[in-house]
Amino acid sequence: MEKIVKLSKSQPTLKTSSISEFDVLLIWDALSYVIREELSKRKGVVIPGFGTFTFVEQRLDIGTNNTQLVKMKPFFLLSDKFAQLHSVDYEKEYINSSIPVSRINYVAINELTKRKYSRDVVEIVLNEAFTALDHFIRQDGEISIPFNGLGVFSVSEMNPKPKKIATFKFYTDILSQLPNN
Repeated sequence: MEKIVKLSKSQPTLKTSSISEFDVLLIWDALSYVIREELSKRKGVVIPGFGTFTFVEQRLDIGTNNTQLVKMKPFFLLSDKFAQLHSVDYEKEYINSSIPVSRINYVAINELTKRKYSRDVVEIVLNEAFTALDHFIRQDGEISIPFNGLGVFSVSEMNPKPKKIATFKFYTDILSQLPNN
């Protein structure tokens, strides 16, 4: 995350601002918190150009009479645009359309930072962070970015033929805190 923060801060839109590297981390943590809160309400969140945090159905056979238990598990669906831009493979699942999904709420992030930054500054900082993520995926091909309290987004090279795989691993403690049916 430090590489992302440093590169974000060096972008022209943030270079001349009073936003520090600490401020970028604070806004990123607030983003993670807002996503967690929405998921805890059984709502999905779209980060345009990056992906969607939502739920998928997980059907479990419980034995007799073809009975199934349906559980909802959190899932991150990478944006097709992001995947194509970086030539990455990713897990695709059927997304439950009954789960409401909305765009990331920059005002909620602004509130979490105690209104230290305007809504527009929050959006610019996050856009620059995702631009920096794009840069590192193109340059290095591999990166892991933590979403505090939620999980880790990773892009890694896979063999036998060099291809990139994008994954999001949810932390086990968040799995137990989210609604699952």
